[in-house]
This record gives sequence, C-alpha cells and structure tokens, in this order.
Amino acid sequence: TLLPAHVPLWQVLFVVALTPAVCEEILFRGVILRSLRARLGAGRALLASAFLFALMHLSWYRFAPTFALGVLLGWVALVAGSVVPAVLVHGLNNAVVVILTRLAADAGVAEPAGAVLRVGAVALFLGGLVLVGSSLRR
Repeated sequence: TLLPAHVPLWQVLFVVALTPAVCEEILFRGVILRSLRARLGAGRALLASAFLFALMHLSWYRFAPTFALGVLLGWVALVAGSVVPAVLVHGLNNAVVVILTRLAADAGVAEPAGAVLRVGAVALFLGGLVLVGSSLRR
C-alpha cells in the first residue's frame, strides 16, 4: 500500500501532502502560469497550466478532477497574486485525501466511498475562502 499503517501520519502528510503541494505550486502556478500569462493572457494561461498539471499526474480516470483542481489553484494564485494561498489549498486537498485513505484503511475499507466528491467540495470551499479573504484585503 502507498500509505503503510506503520508510518506515522505526520510523516505521510509531509511526504504526500505538503511536499508535492509546495513543489507543484511553485512549478505550475509560479513558473508555468506566470510565464504563459505574459504570452496568452490570464484565462488561457490558467487553462493551459491546469491542463499540464492534470497531464503530469498521469491518470486518465482522474484527469477531469485534477484539471478542475488545477483551474481552482491557478485562480487562487492569480487572485491572491501569490502561490502561497494555492500551496495552502493544495496541501489541504492532499491532506484530506491522505486522512480519508488512512481512515478507510483503518476501518478495513479498500477505497473511501465518495472521497473524490468530498475532496472536491473541500478544495472548492477552501478556494472560495481564500478568494473571499483576498478580495476583502483589497
């Protein structure tokens, strides 16, 4: 299994939730989105960076939700003017997946029922909070 029960949860969260969030946001919302924005404009750059983000995850059955998450994370980064809020949303999204998977494994369930919907809902909610918070500061 990818999340062995003998590994402490904080270590799994660091390796599977936090590290990818930081690295992927720096690459996709920092480097790629900003570079493409100069050439394509914000909307096209957002869609292109989200497409590349989903493609990089190499999972056709998860392509659409990963693309949607990429759009949300790009939108958060554009509105906030920083990748930091996108790192937070991305990390929380990953953490929810890790925690749901660990809880399901502890309960003897092979796959968390409705996890994709829950993760998507949490990501949208958190993204909305970031957007509202950043617009209130302006």
